[in-house]
Amino acid sequence: MLLWVPLSACGGSPAGAGPFVESLVRLLDARFVPTAIAVPRGATRTVDFEVVCDKAGLDTVFGRLGIRVRLDPNRSLPVGVTATIQGGSPDAEGFVLVLCNGTHPDPNLRIAHVAVRVAAAPSTAPTSTTLVGYVEVEPLQSGQPSKDSTRADLAVTVIVGEGTGPTG
Repeated sequence: MLLWVPLSACGGSPAGAGPFVESLVRLLDARFVPTAIAVPRGATRTVDFEVVCDKAGLDTVFGRLGIRVRLDPNRSLPVGVTATIQGGSPDAEGFVLVLCNGTHPDPNLRIAHVAVRVAAAPSTAPTSTTLVGYVEVEPLQSGQPSKDSTRADLAVTVIVGEGTGPTG
């Protein structure tokens, strides 16, 4: 209820709050499954970047918006460690457009599973690093801000020898 007090003071109301209240609604949640992997030098591992979306929040009068996914947005992975989204080609900004239409146990939510392949070159020194997965709601028009965005971290350890976890 405290949220509506400042709106009332500004002449707003819950019914007429529009974009202000919409901006406070969380449309996306993301996580890597698993949250940590070991990648042997010269090998790859595939993980699931799971994005949960609000079912109605992505619907517009023009149709359903997608989500845009970008890996390592700050380009902080060490030399020899790469991450790619399987089944999609990045646009000029490095995003891959994905639909968030999969069924979810909660009927008000939808889910997208994005396969991410993490590779370590044979010459990569053993190290620990973090892969950042960034996801945002597709803007209605190019250049406009997204309605929501979030990120998730994947702990990556490059090792010598065999690692555990899914192979790619």
